[in-house]
Amino acid sequence: MAILESPSACIAAEEGVIAKAVLMPGDPLRAKFVAEHYLENPVCFNTVRNMLGYTGTYKGRKLSVMGHGMGVPSAGLYAHELYNFYGVDTIIRIGSAGGIGEDVKVRDVVLAMGASTNSHFADQYRFPGQLCATADYGLLKDAAAAAERLGKKEILVNNLFTQYSNLISDSNLETAEEVFTINELKEITDFINKAPKRPSGKEEKRMSITINKNGKTFIVECIIFQDMSFEISINDVTMEEEQIRLKRQLTQNIAHELKTPVSSIQGYLETIVNNDHIPHDKINVFLERCYAQSNRLSRLLRDISVLTRMDEAANMIDMEKVDISVLVTNIVNEVSLELEEKQITVVNSLKKDIQIRGNYSLLYSIFRNLMDNAIAYAGTNIQININCFREDENFYYFSFADTGIGVSPEHLNRLFERFYRVDKGRSRKLGGTGLGLAIVKNAVIIHGGSISAKNNQGGGLEFVFTLAKER
Repeated sequence: MAILESPSACIAAEEGVIAKAVLMPGDPLRAKFVAEHYLENPVCFNTVRNMLGYTGTYKGRKLSVMGHGMGVPSAGLYAHELYNFYGVDTIIRIGSAGGIGEDVKVRDVVLAMGASTNSHFADQYRFPGQLCATADYGLLKDAAAAAERLGKKEILVNNLFTQYSNLISDSNLETAEEVFTINELKEITDFINKAPKRPSGKEEKRMSITINKNGKTFIVECIIFQDMSFEISINDVTMEEEQIRLKRQLTQNIAHELKTPVSSIQGYLETIVNNDHIPHDKINVFLERCYAQSNRLSRLLRDISVLTRMDEAANMIDMEKVDISVLVTNIVNEVSLELEEKQITVVNSLKKDIQIRGNYSLLYSIFRNLMDNAIAYAGTNIQININCFREDENFYYFSFADTGIGVSPEHLNRLFERFYRVDKGRSRKLGGTGLGLAIVKNAVIIHGGSISAKNNQGGGLEFVFTLAKER
């Protein structure tokens, strides 16, 4: 299809894309809103000068919506091109209109007989004076009759509202009126039905309820305006509620985890302070234990800080090119003493120049926490294998495996939970915070990947994860 070129290049759309009828608000973002909320399968046909235009279907009929900018000259420019270059038959202006009448309220519908302008736009067409466009009487009469019949019974519903209503009611609503028969929304409908009995005031009447259905959480809000018209909105807040639950759980776990090292440090120091005749060697033992607990406390606070940073500011994390091969080599060198102590051999099979655009500290935390986890819990005289076993257009596929003792199958799906421990007593003794693998999972997700854990047939635990390539 050929792209038509208009004289002023205000519209650049493919031939036949624009419908015969076009709705035109002034604001291009309002055109976008109308397209996304009222049209089915909307497609953007114009972005020139950010004057957005869309074509979709409304009740099976092809319909376009496009902004025309501010003022008569701008509207005239776009209308001229639509009529003369794109075969448009009908343009309907939509949007709000300013007024100074005290008896005209927000959301009132005004049927205007005529409209005029004090601009000089018409001078170019040699129209004398001002042009007053007057509505066809028959059309105006029909519009008034329709408004009279509808009264306050007109119901406008968008597709997303219908979708959420179906989820809440476990049914397929065929008409907008059926919304008021949904049992789960009875509190809302009762609120609306009782509204006329209340004394009128200047403030809108509001009510909201929370509905948990089919594993999702919805907040339904109703606003009743001064003219007794009303608006019902349904918002899916499942993700928000889950975040609140996780934060509450994290806060509780943090308080619990901090209590142990703080109590230990306090107990040892109180013993030293309150007893003047403790042997010097005993004091040294207590101080060493205090130091060990303070180190654990420091690691815990560090891990909590990392998780909080990922949860609340993931989009603000700095990104750079990171060579994964070099990063892993550095980690192996850093933990060489621990590896030697437990007789652990690391086989790093990563090829050179695996470049990922990501955050260095978070990518470091992935491989470092996996390494620390294997050193702490996999056992002695084992082998750790690090490999990038596959890559495609979008991802690198990594394997981090050990030949150690593995974990019981019932624990596999919970390894990445915050503060989850396979052996709570042993984990605390070894100084673990219970957050290492949770940090790994979050860091992988931030880098566009996913991660899972499994026991190898030959023994040991294997983590398989992906990291997105630079695009």
